[in-house]
Amino acid sequence: MTNQIEIAPPWEPKVRSFLEKEGIPLETVPPGQGAPVRIDQAPPKRECLPGRLFPKGRIPCALALETARRLGISPGQMGKLLDFLEIKVRQCQLGCF
Repeated sequence: MTNQIEIAPPWEPKVRSFLEKEGIPLETVPPGQGAPVRIDQAPPKRECLPGRLFPKGRIPCALALETARRLGISPGQMGKLLDFLEIKVRQCQLGCF
């Protein structure tokens, strides 16, 4: 079964291409499809929420690890996705990101 991530329209082609290039096993779906995590537009430096990632935002390490589990990807793959989305990890616990 492929894990899904919802992506706001302006980001969908870029994220889909990135996921394919990096071999991250996520299927991109439009908003409203019930995926466990969604990438949304927001002002820079917005704090990411459970189930919602904001490009150029911030995310606590514990939430980044939980988001990776929800998506069914490794912490390393999550780190690559966060780097691509320019999301800064705060309160790092293990130095994974």
